[in-house]
Amino acid sequence: MQFLPKSKAIEIIKNIKNALKKDGYVVISGFTTNDSLYKEGNENTRCFFIPQELKTLFSDFEIVVYEEKEIQDKGHAGFPNPHVHSVVKLIAKK
Repeated sequence: MQFLPKSKAIEIIKNIKNALKKDGYVVISGFTTNDSLYKEGNENTRCFFIPQELKTLFSDFEIVVYEEKEIQDKGHAGFPNPHVHSVVKLIAKK
């Protein structure tokens, strides 16, 4: 989700919720607004979830796992040095 504009990510989430069958599961992860890459106004280029936002979006589902935390990233193309990301992970059942 973090590489999509926020509006597109929300649209996809709505489509997933509508298409998922009863007792089906959804797994979503992404960056939060606590991430160092987050800047006000960049919602048109990347999706950052505000704290508790995914939990709220899936409040009509059974939340199986919900976690917001900071993770260590060893580095990757574009950001070769170690750094920290603030992430959210959700597993929910319809």
